[in-house]
Amino acid sequence: VAVYKNAAGVERGYVVYGTAEMPNHPPPGPNQLMTVKDFIALDMDAYRGLWEYIRRHDLVGRVEMSGCIPEDDPAADLLLEPRMLGRQTSDGIWMRIVDVEKAVPQRPYGDRGEIAVAVIGDQMCPWNNGSYMIETDGPTTEIGRTGRTPDLTVSPNALAALLAGHRSATHLHRAGRIEGASEQALRLADRIFRTEYAPHCPNGF
Repeated sequence: VAVYKNAAGVERGYVVYGTAEMPNHPPPGPNQLMTVKDFIALDMDAYRGLWEYIRRHDLVGRVEMSGCIPEDDPAADLLLEPRMLGRQTSDGIWMRIVDVEKAVPQRPYGDRGEIAVAVIGDQMCPWNNGSYMIETDGPTTEIGRTGRTPDLTVSPNALAALLAGHRSATHLHRAGRIEGASEQALRLADRIFRTEYAPHCPNGF
C-alpha cells in the first residue's frame, strides 16, 4: 500500500498493488507485472503523484488495473500516447430503483429546477409506476405524485441510468430509451441530473 500526502502532510490518495514476475516473458526488458487493486485519488495532485509512484517501478513491464478505474478516468488525456493504456470498458454497477420517492432525494443534483417524470413498465416494483414532480435546489430535493403532463417518460432501467448520472437524458432519448415532451425538457433534465463525476464502484462484488 502506498499513500499520497500533499505538502501539508494530509493524506489525499492511496494505491493497493502487488507485483510478480510474468511467466514466459522474453528478455530483455522489465519482466514484472504490477496488479493494482485500489487506486483512490481525491484530487489531481494525488492522481499524478500515485501514477508517478507506479511509473518509478523500473522492473515492472506491465501494469493491470481491473475494476478500480472509473469510466471518466483522466489518464487517457494525460498521456502522449493514450493507446498504450490498452483500455477496455466493462460494466461494474448494477442499480435498481426499488422506491422512486425514497431514492430520488438521496443525491444532490446539478442544477435547480422542477421536472415531471413518469415511470412506466415497472413490473417488478409496480408501486413505482406513475408520474412524479421533482423539485430541487441542488443540495435538497422534494418529490411527490403529480397529475401534470410528464416532461420525461422513463423505464426503470433508464431511470437508474439517469439517477446515477451514467447517461444524460438527451443521450437516452437519442437511444430511444426515454421520451421527452420537448427539446427544452430534455435539456432541463440534462442540467438537473448531471453529476460532477461518472458513477463508479471501486469495490468488486
